[in-house]
Amino acid sequence: MLLHDDGRSLWSYRLDGRRRLLWRHPPIRGEVAAAAPDGSELAYFAYVHGRQFLYLLSHDGRVRLVDAAAEKKGGWLIDPSFLRPSTSPHGRIRLYWVRSVYRHENSVDTIRVLRPNGSLPVAVALRTGEYPYRLAAYPGSPLFTLTLIRRVTPPPGSLLVLPDPSQWRTPARLGDLLPLRETDNEHPVAWLSPTTFVLLARDGIRVFDHRCFFAGSKVVNSGRGIDFYGVDEGSWPIVPVGGNRVLVMASLPASATGDEAATMRANERPLHWAVLNLGTRRLARTRLVFRETGWVYVQPNRPFREQGGTRCAGFNQPPP
Repeated sequence: MLLHDDGRSLWSYRLDGRRRLLWRHPPIRGEVAAAAPDGSELAYFAYVHGRQFLYLLSHDGRVRLVDAAAEKKGGWLIDPSFLRPSTSPHGRIRLYWVRSVYRHENSVDTIRVLRPNGSLPVAVALRTGEYPYRLAAYPGSPLFTLTLIRRVTPPPGSLLVLPDPSQWRTPARLGDLLPLRETDNEHPVAWLSPTTFVLLARDGIRVFDHRCFFAGSKVVNSGRGIDFYGVDEGSWPIVPVGGNRVLVMASLPASATGDEAATMRANERPLHWAVLNLGTRRLARTRLVFRETGWVYVQPNRPFREQGGTRCAGFNQPPP
């Protein structure tokens, strides 16, 4: 189920553009930001008078204020993710997110976890000058990816992944992280299963599987038909829609790229998502009108299995 909130209502969308009303609420400036497995809880962002608020909505109607940041002072909240430490595979799923606050002319970036009596900072073993930037995960999984900001040379960020979930001892202390590959900070990650994710890389869309890290990754689309750099501050977002499909931004048709005027006319029209099938590698345009943020796919509650079930066919291209 693909969710999007238009500021007055939460809708469930199909790829053909049809939608179903799920919840009508008072007008807000905000968006749905994450969904727990099976949609039992939703994380919402709201923006009021220069402040950003993170709320947790439960299926029983309860609403909890989780965190707040002052946008005018350089603060922001990003990437709420529902994770379950591997020490309790059937235990409670907790909400994690990245918080940035501006103190003494410096930005302080941390990962936080929600506990019954409030939130706590999460201990992450990073090098001097490295800070958490983007967090992504399959809902309810102990695996995640973490993109860093480096404030020392070299400037590009790094994509890290938790290689051994058994090292995740407590909710507020992560295990050792494995540097997976160099990546631009803006490149998004979309998790398809508890062990598999796709990355919008420099050379196309790559698939990674936790059980095949030793073999590398594989390219499922080299960029043909997909626009990677259509926005001012990096690449377009990528959204998972099930176990083998992702929403991407299609490139403009050849007829619209012949001259600058044609390109400008094409960009003035409403943009639509395209869906990439990772199995067949087929790219098809949808009737979903593109909006840059606020698209969340409700994933099923799937168990994390570290071994078996994958032969790593085609995972023979090491990350560049």
